[in-house]
Amino acid sequence: MSTSTIFKFPSVIRRQHEGPLGIHIDAYETLLREHGYSRRSTYVHLHIVADLSRWLKRRRLDVNDVDERSVGRYLQSRRRFVDRYRGASSIPYKFLGMLRDQGICQPEVDGGCG
Repeated sequence: MSTSTIFKFPSVIRRQHEGPLGIHIDAYETLLREHGYSRRSTYVHLHIVADLSRWLKRRRLDVNDVDERSVGRYLQSRRRFVDRYRGASSIPYKFLGMLRDQGICQPEVDGGCG
């Protein structure tokens, strides 16, 4: 499954892949599907992760800068957006976990990604 099965319009699909995390969004969608997430829940997860990616891009940060501290700053600055979705504040941390599991980010003790 790719984001094209969750989002209908090509412009929305492209927007989901913007920013430094965009190349990892399809892998995250696959992981969510494998774990049995509903279509609606998957939509929310991808929406939040894409917003995080665009937030990183606006701050000229890349995947190497993603860690608990940067996710915390994102959640503080985007609280109104994230709080629209129940339980969504854990989503960026789940995504960070996937990046670490794939070896894209270093474990927490070593700092960010790399």
